[in-house]
Amino acid sequence: MKLFIYGTLRPGEHNYDMMEPAIVGTPSPGRARGCLFDTGVGYPVMSLRRCDPYCRTAGDIVQVNMNSYAWHDILTMEVGAGYDIRRIDVDCRGKQVECLAFIWPYSTRDMVPVPNNDWKKRDAHA
Repeated sequence: MKLFIYGTLRPGEHNYDMMEPAIVGTPSPGRARGCLFDTGVGYPVMSLRRCDPYCRTAGDIVQVNMNSYAWHDILTMEVGAGYDIRRIDVDCRGKQVECLAFIWPYSTRDMVPVPNNDWKKRDAHA
């Protein structure tokens, strides 16, 4: 199963060590419809609700071993935090790839948009 990751689960981010044991192969860069918001507590959310239809969030596509303990831990953590898991299309090098993604279903009114919708580049604009 392919998963689109866009925040702290991405390579180089502080929760990647939790994600890495569930990943099979090498992550591929991608962009998906949705806007990225900074929660103010160290991680972003991706929303489809308050979003320009042309907005694209940067992230990585990873192949996940759904039977791994790491995947079950991540799934429990993300769904427990309130995220929905949805199928979305992700652009990867000009091709559309169907992936699962953790999508924030609630209001983002009190959150700040992440510049360029790329969590890895957030500090470049601070």
